[in-house]
Amino acid sequence: VRPSVRPSAPSTEAFTVPAVEFILRQIKSTALVIMIGDDRYWQRETTKRIKSAESVVLPRSESTSSASIDWQFAEIHCDTVLLTASASTFGWWMAYVSKGQKVYYNSVYGKENRFGTSLDPDGFFPHSWTALELD
Repeated sequence: VRPSVRPSAPSTEAFTVPAVEFILRQIKSTALVIMIGDDRYWQRETTKRIKSAESVVLPRSESTSSASIDWQFAEIHCDTVLLTASASTFGWWMAYVSKGQKVYYNSVYGKENRFGTSLDPDGFFPHSWTALELD
C-alpha cells in the first residue's frame, strides 16, 4: 500500500479495509498484513480497523527507505499483494516482483477522468491479477 503516490486514485480506508478482509477470507490461512508506504499515520489508523489478522506498518524513513528495499521485501516475503493505488508505478512493480504473484488491485485506478481511455486495464494489469470493486 502506498497511499500518497500520484496521479493514481489514492489509497483510501474505505477500500483498503474491506479489500483486506475479503482477501483474508480468500486465502483461508493465518496471515500478517504488512502496510508499505510513506504515510505512517494513515497506515497506523487504517490497520486499527483490520480485525481479521495482525497488522504491521513497515517502519520507514527517508534516509533508510528506497524502492529497491521495498521491492526486495515483496520479492522475498509477500505471498499476496493488495495494490490499493492501482496506477502507481511503484506499487505496480512491487506487486509484479512479489514472491507469491497473487495480486489484487483496486479497479478504481485513477481519479475521475484522470486517464480517460489512455489507461487500458487489459494492457496495464497482468491477466492473472484480480480486480476488486466495492459494492
